[in-house]
Amino acid sequence: MESMTQDKSSFPQNLILYGPSGTGKTYQSVNYAVAIVEGKSIQTIQGEDREEIQKRFQHYQETGQIAWVTFHPSFSYEDFVQGLKPNTQANTLLFERHDGILKRIADRARKNYDLSHQMKPQIPFEELLDLLLSKNINVETEEIEFPLIEEHRIYQSIIIFEVNEEGLIYKRRSKRNIIHPEERRELSIKKLQALYQGKEIKEAINLKYYQTLVESVKQFEQTLETGQKVQKQNFVLLIDEINRGNVSHILGELIPLLEADKRHQEKNEMSIQLSSGEVFSLPSNLYLIGTMNTSDKSIAPIDKALRRRFHFEAFYPQPELVKDATIKILMQALNQVLWEEQKEGSLLLGHAYFMTQTSQDLPILVNQILIPLLLDFFHQQVHQVERILNKIGIKTKLENYQLLFEDYQAS
Repeated sequence: MESMTQDKSSFPQNLILYGPSGTGKTYQSVNYAVAIVEGKSIQTIQGEDREEIQKRFQHYQETGQIAWVTFHPSFSYEDFVQGLKPNTQANTLLFERHDGILKRIADRARKNYDLSHQMKPQIPFEELLDLLLSKNINVETEEIEFPLIEEHRIYQSIIIFEVNEEGLIYKRRSKRNIIHPEERRELSIKKLQALYQGKEIKEAINLKYYQTLVESVKQFEQTLETGQKVQKQNFVLLIDEINRGNVSHILGELIPLLEADKRHQEKNEMSIQLSSGEVFSLPSNLYLIGTMNTSDKSIAPIDKALRRRFHFEAFYPQPELVKDATIKILMQALNQVLWEEQKEGSLLLGHAYFMTQTSQDLPILVNQILIPLLLDFFHQQVHQVERILNKIGIKTKLENYQLLFEDYQAS
């Protein structure tokens, strides 16, 4: 897998792909993400085999260089950045810190950025863990004790007393200095490694103990002697349907941090303090790519404060991608009429609706795709949709209160 990146990328750090529905914005966002990670031009990626691009895209998702999220009306700052969530598995009501998808990928990107600018050893996590345990073991008890990094109402530390291939067996020391010798709890090495890499783990009750050990590994890692320099990588967060969420509410005080000169280690670096007390900034090797459907008029437009911090690239229908001659003519004629009716491009229909259709599919195309879309565009005004379809040679009929396809004669 190619993940070498050049220091100078031709891509803006904040980009929105916008246009009417069906124009390939989400499809192309995959190409953009892979191009950014691999330091290639978008033209180079678009010329490659799609199946291979998808394989590499999935690989980068697995390694944490690419992440994907879809905005929706109930999506919040707490989901995106950081917040408190109830622990439903605990015996009592507890709220625990939850890092959102932006925070997790930003942490991974920043760690890579910082390591790439200093000489640090590249040591696998399991080896780091073994070094940490061996350095801190009590030779008399053959145990390793770690104080909890966050306040716990009952316990003050964990004591690891057994190690196997799958995990670490531990018991807990209470604030009253009580230890139950028969207690056996396990920390999975795979989950520890995932948390170390900035990924979210499904571990409600034991999360504080996982966080404690991972933080100890990170602190130990910083004390190691210098070694081979880490290669700088690019990271990409894809935000599908970015304008379906309340973007100002979701980003909150992060909005100024999006600017290139406000990023981590840049000339005018800015940071914020999160609710957990962490100081947070966005690294320059993290790219945000959003997709925006301009045909949905029920969505509030992105405000000016956000607009000036994003670059915008338009995507419009490409009839040359439609192979069937009859369907291509229909698509072009329909979009021409829609343009004449609205005098703007947001309500055009993209090529994705037509690419797999043939002339034999006309009834299905009209009844199940075009009529529902046009009724939505024109606020359920049946007579207006009927008039538009008639203009392009589609004859319709009313049957059981529904507008249905009857015949088509290209004009």
